[in-house]
Formats: sequence, C-alpha cells, structure tokens
Amino acid sequence: MSHKFTVPFLHSITVRAVAYLCVCGFTLFSASFFVYLQLQENMTEERLVLHGKSFLDMLLKNTEDSINKGQRNTFQRVIDSFTKVNEIESVAMYGRNGLMNYHSNYVTVGKPFILRDGVLENPNVHLYESTQGRYQRNDWYLRDVHQTPQAREHIAQHNKAGRSCGQCHVLRDTDLRFREHFSYRIEKNQSHFYYELPVMSDCTRCHLNWKNGEIASWIRVTLNNDVIIDQKNENILSILVLSFMVSFPALILVILILHYVIKKPLSRTLQFAIDVANGKARNKLTEDGTNEISRLNQALNQMMMKIDSDFTRIMEAEEKLRMIANTDGLTGIPNRRHFDETLQKECARLARHYGVLSLIMIDIDYFKNFNDAYGHIAGDTCLQQIARILQESVHRAGDVVARYGGEEFACILPETDKTGAMAVATFIQQKIAALAIPHRHSQVADVITVSIGIISIPCHPNLLPGDIIGLADKQLYQAKHKGRNCISAHGER
Repeated sequence: MSHKFTVPFLHSITVRAVAYLCVCGFTLFSASFFVYLQLQENMTEERLVLHGKSFLDMLLKNTEDSINKGQRNTFQRVIDSFTKVNEIESVAMYGRNGLMNYHSNYVTVGKPFILRDGVLENPNVHLYESTQGRYQRNDWYLRDVHQTPQAREHIAQHNKAGRSCGQCHVLRDTDLRFREHFSYRIEKNQSHFYYELPVMSDCTRCHLNWKNGEIASWIRVTLNNDVIIDQKNENILSILVLSFMVSFPALILVILILHYVIKKPLSRTLQFAIDVANGKARNKLTEDGTNEISRLNQALNQMMMKIDSDFTRIMEAEEKLRMIANTDGLTGIPNRRHFDETLQKECARLARHYGVLSLIMIDIDYFKNFNDAYGHIAGDTCLQQIARILQESVHRAGDVVARYGGEEFACILPETDKTGAMAVATFIQQKIAALAIPHRHSQVADVITVSIGIISIPCHPNLLPGDIIGLADKQLYQAKHKGRNCISAHGER
C-alpha cells in the first residue's frame, strides 16, 4: 500500500526558518533601534546644549558693554533683536533676588514682572512711559530693589497675608545646578539655557553694596526645539526606511537561499524516502559536497545499497524456499503442491478461450512388490530414473511433469489434444521399458512397466481442476483394469 507524505505549509523548514529569522531579526533590530533612540536622544540633547551655549555666548558678547555700564535701554534693544531669530523664543534676566526683571519684547524699567493668569505684566509701565525710559531710583547706588523700604513693606504685607513672591512674580528655577556658570533645562518643545553673571569691578562702581565674585543676575535664553527635533525624527525615519530597504531584499535573498540550498535538497531526499516506502523505482541521490544534506544522501545511498543487497539475498532465499516447497525431495521434479497450483492456473487461463488441456496420470505397475523384493533404496532409484524419463519427454515451456504421490506421476500438457497426449504417453512408456529395470514380482512383465491414463478436455469457467483429475484417474483405472502396462485415453483430438 502506497503512502503519500505531505508537509504542512506552516511546518515547512523554509517557513519555520524564515519565521525564526524574522523573530530573531526583529528582536535584534528592536534592541538595536532602542539603543539608537537613546543615542539620538543623547545626541539631540548635546546639539541643543551646544546650540544654547552658542546663543548665550552671542548674547553675552552683544550685551557685555550695556550690562557693564548699566545701560538698561540698550540691553533691552539687544535682547529684543535676538528674538527675531526663529529658534529663539524669549530672552530674560533675573535679579539677585531671583525675580525676573527683564524680558524680551516687553517694556521694562528693571522692576520685577508680575504674572497674572498666565499673562506677563509690568507694574511700572506707566512710569516708564511717563519718564520716556529715563526713570532712576534715588537709592540706586545704595541697595538692591528688594532692600528698599517700599519693597520691604510690600514683602511684609504679602507675607502677612500668607503669599510668597512666586505666587505673583516669575522666579528663576531654583533646582538648576550650574557648572562654570552654565546650566540648562530641556523640555519637550523648549530648551532653557541659563548663565550666571558674576559681579565685575565695573558693577561695584554703581552698586556699592555688591562684592566681586558674587552673582549679580542670571540670563536665560529659551529656544524652540522644533528644528533639532525634526532633524532627530528625520534621522530616525531614515534609519527605518533604510532598514526596510535592506532587510526586505535580504529576507527575499535568505528565502531563496533556504529554498535552493536546504528545502530542495531535503525535498529530493524526502521524495527518495517516499519512493522507497511506496516501492517505486528510485535513482541514486546526489552526493556532491560535504555538507550535512550530502552526508545524509550518502548515508541513504549506502543504506539502500545494503537494503538492495539484503533484498536480493532474501529474494534468492525465498526462491530457494519456494523451489524446495514445490520440488519433490527424492526425484527433483515438481511435487503435488506445484502440480495443483499449475493445474489451477492453466485451467483458468485456458477457460478464457476454451482451450484444450491434456492431463496424463502415470502409475508404476506393482511397485509395492518391487519395494518389498528389492528394498526401498532400489525403489527410490527406480522413481528417480522414471522422473528423469518424464522430464526428457516434455519439451515445451508450459508443459509440467510432477510426482503426484508415491509411485504416481502426472504430466500437464496445455493446449494439447488427445493425439498429442497419446504421443507423449507412448514415448514415456517406451523409454521406461527401455530402462529394463528388473521386476521379477510383476505380473505383467519381468521389468518395470507403467499404466497411463489420459484425459483431453476443453476448459471452461465451470470446469474445476478436481474434475480434470477425477477424469484422468478414471482413465488410469481403465488402464489398470485392462491388465496394466497400457494406455487408456479419452477426450478430443
């Protein structure tokens, strides 16, 4: 029975190998991409910091003279001009008290700004407008603004009411950690860069209460992150597109390599095994190369050579057993089993076209007396000689002689009529007589003789082998009844 072997698509070695490669590749890519994102974040932060530092340096160089000389209006114009750069959103300055008192694009007189409902306001804008920007505190050279009597009273009133400065004014971020007077804070869309302005010798000429080395104020530059963030996103998108452009053709190439290097050779090996299982003709597997599949093919070829060799020996042994099973051990001619099988096959074959079959039954006359007188060894020799005569008497490939049992023999003559069967029987009788085997205890002659019965009959589907044997036995009985050493035949010519 043949068996059809199929491999489900999802269980195919190519599909599973590609799936494993995709999983491993995706895992590796995800890990690498995560590292790349972290590097991009670090690089983006570094670019933002360098960007912020460069703007701070530019701002400090452009405002150095106005800061040193206390030229408030000049400083205001400089920081206003800086915001015209697309990336700069605002510039501000915080006083010694940490309150913002300068802001780009806002009128300022050096007093702290107020933040009301998210809107930045200057409480002294009217003062600025009325003095045309020439407002000057009387105690400017003596103390800071928060140390004036008016400011102290203002602070005391709000402290009494439970309010802090940060509820109304804009405070500098106190969490900043400065290094070499520089610090920064990066948010999602904005970056804030701070620079500490130390007290210089020029400062103390106006601010008598300041000391060299102290922090006089802080400058803040706020940048828009959109440009650098867009660059980062473009880099990430480029990497993704490049990865896809490389990985997709690579995946196709891997699939083709797996198909031609692994799947096809394995499929041929599998088909070889299927053909062997189904008993079909098979060619030798290719053994080129030193890889695992070639080694497997080599092992399978060696295995098949061994199987073929063993199979040949088994078939030879079976043939020997069959011959032993179908051969009479004493005479060496076919036995009763082979006779029955042959007669059945010939009856079935000839019945298809109603062909004639002749059956000759031969019995040695008074053979029991021969055994008793001359012994069984002489009897066996006699049977062997007669069997040899029978083999020499038939010449066609389809004719079969057999030892029917004891001293009885039979000849099957397919497609032979009565005349042909009589000729064969007469020849057998003459050849046996010519042997002149002594038989003093025979009642018909002094030598061994035989009685022969012949039946020649057309075969048809309803005719059984047993019927033919029965008719031949009747003719053999008739020959014995006539006095033995004769031939009795019946049937069609």
